[in-house]
Amino acid sequence: MKRVLPLLLAGAALALQGCLFSTFLAPESRLQLENGTHQTVAELEAFGPGDTVLLLGDTLAPGERTGARTIDLDGVFRLRILTGDTSCFRSGCAQWSDLGERELGGSLRLRLKADRDGLFLEER
Repeated sequence: MKRVLPLLLAGAALALQGCLFSTFLAPESRLQLENGTHQTVAELEAFGPGDTVLLLGDTLAPGERTGARTIDLDGVFRLRILTGDTSCFRSGCAQWSDLGERELGGSLRLRLKADRDGLFLEER
């Protein structure tokens, strides 16, 4: 038993090494977006000092959620999102909405919601 315990601890440490490395040492952030509106989302962009970064470039239907995506952003960015129904993306009636400034970094789970004032993001 004295020989097995150190081997089990070493095995557990090796198994967790990837998770621990990415959590504490990797300079990347992760983002997951859920569409809690009745509209389809086509793009999510972040504007920073001198940069525009496309965070989501594929269609996200109502009720769907993206997988966790790696983003190389850290700091405060202004976000905007392109929404509409599926016919709007072909006919040109889709619209951009400003979501304001948000701090990006670490692991974020965001949900897009709508009220009578417009679209907004909430943390999940």
